Amino acid sequence: MNNKGQTLVIFIIILPVIILGVSYLVDTGLMYIGRSKLISTCKVIIDKYYDEEISDSKVEEYLKDNEIKYTDYKVSRNDNLSIEVKSKIDSIFGNVVGIKEYEISAKVTGYKENDKIKFKVE
Repeated sequence: MNNKGQTLVIFIIILPVIILGVSYLVDTGLMYIGRSKLISTCKVIIDKYYDEEISDSKVEEYLKDNEIKYTDYKVSRNDNLSIEVKSKIDSIFGNVVGIKEYEISAKVTGYKENDKIKFKVE
């Protein structure tokens, strides 16, 4: 029995699965980095404007300075200051299956505890 070439055939069959797995990991990492960027930008905004009045133009300025392609944002102030941002990030490997962008969101609430601003991320 001649078994030459079996490994090559198995490799060719498994290669697309490996490529899809790696591309999924890359896109997931990009989404994680994008959400982390959203959260840190919201924290900076809350830290700066917790005791002051905040305008929409200031929020938009911070989002644009951090190169965040936001689709929507909400700022609410009760006893705390909350910012919720929805954003889209470009897909690199999702284009293979027809996904051009991923939508991510983050909601950060800032509150004072012992005269320090604390953050709650949702």
